[in-house]
Amino acid sequence: MKIVLIAGLDRSFLIFRKELIQAMRQLGHEVVCAAPAEHDDVPPALAQIGARFVPVPFARASISPWADLCTWRALVAVCRREQPDVVLSYTIKPVIYGTAAAAWTGVRMRYALITGLGSAFFMQGWKGRGLRFAVEHLYRRPVHHCGRSRFEPHGDCAG
Repeated sequence: MKIVLIAGLDRSFLIFRKELIQAMRQLGHEVVCAAPAEHDDVPPALAQIGARFVPVPFARASISPWADLCTWRALVAVCRREQPDVVLSYTIKPVIYGTAAAAWTGVRMRYALITGLGSAFFMQGWKGRGLRFAVEHLYRRPVHHCGRSRFEPHGDCAG
């Protein structure tokens, strides 16, 4: 089974998901990690634990619709090229755009891992309220269309 992990920061695969990647590899799954290419040491470190890195443009702090459209299109291209069985995305933009790209390309098993509220929920004033409103509404659709609220091995995933 091929599993694509989507994150907003390349190093997070090694800092927060290394054990998960190793467990997936031990079960015999192919693991592809998609994120912005920000650190040269990440792709070889992922290769050492058996995962492949695919660079994807993300403007994490931007609220530009154009940048977000480019991110979504790049994730659609990754899903089409890789044809994963499973997509697991975490943090705000990967969940919103990665899950949508997976659904758009027909990936049946989609999982969203909400790791925290994000900076949008701590901004003050009208801009903060508007951004919170947008993020809450953008989260609803992808999370609603995920197979489960958390990653749980089942069927072929269990090995």
